Amino acid sequence: MSRDGPIWCERQTGTSAQEGHELAERTPRARTSPGETPGVDAALKKLIKDLEVGGQFALPGVLCAPAFGGAEHNGPAMRVLLALMWLSSNTLKRGGVARFQASLTDLRHAAGFSRYKGNAPVKDALAAISNTECKFIDGEDVSVFAEFEQMRYKDVELVEWSFQPEFAAVFDNPGRFALIDISHLAQLTKGIDLFLYRQAMLVKNMRKPVFRMPASELYRVTGIDESKPFKRVVERVRRSLSRVSTVAGLEVRITPIFERGSRALAGLEFMVETQEA
Repeated sequence: MSRDGPIWCERQTGTSAQEGHELAERTPRARTSPGETPGVDAALKKLIKDLEVGGQFALPGVLCAPAFGGAEHNGPAMRVLLALMWLSSNTLKRGGVARFQASLTDLRHAAGFSRYKGNAPVKDALAAISNTECKFIDGEDVSVFAEFEQMRYKDVELVEWSFQPEFAAVFDNPGRFALIDISHLAQLTKGIDLFLYRQAMLVKNMRKPVFRMPASELYRVTGIDESKPFKRVVERVRRSLSRVSTVAGLEVRITPIFERGSRALAGLEFMVETQEA
């Protein structure tokens, strides 16, 4: 366990690792930030082993879409939000409702901040997601959290949370889901990376591993103003896909979608393939 104590849930739910396809670890090709170590962090590996929850979890397909509004552009905040879902996943997938608790040190490792000496980036991310809403396909906005509180017990910094029942319900036997690897999330730094990773993992094992994004949605998820040329969006998407491919062992090809009877770009089509070993 970490020196700050274990992550726990008030309702114990078993500790068997979730079954899933293992992706081969690859040497990252993309550049990393100064002081950032490529590959899976040793502290995260230890955390996965100690908690016995498995390094992968099923993320419902509806949450693979850019469903979290402004939080989608905040890479650190999205990593922390997805890490909270991972830590809760064994209860959520069984239809359980509980109040969860984690030490900020363990959450720091789970969200890919191990190289930081303190918990400041985790606190910033928690502040950014505390009031996050999720927009489902039918357009309904649902708050992610029912309860959300940071606290200190003796020398241990903690966060406690519970999910809104409407949000938690989508984890119970979803029709479509992506098998997400927490060690991959910890290595993806930007919001666009985390979105494209979720989408790619959702379709990669389908008979036709393809997803399409209209131009208006691509402007939104990349954070680029729609007054800018679409080629700016394509350039940002290509850089993001390079990082995703490096981390997840995927090859993603993009093809332009043109408006009917015109050469104007209407969006992009993404074809996902697993890299050859």
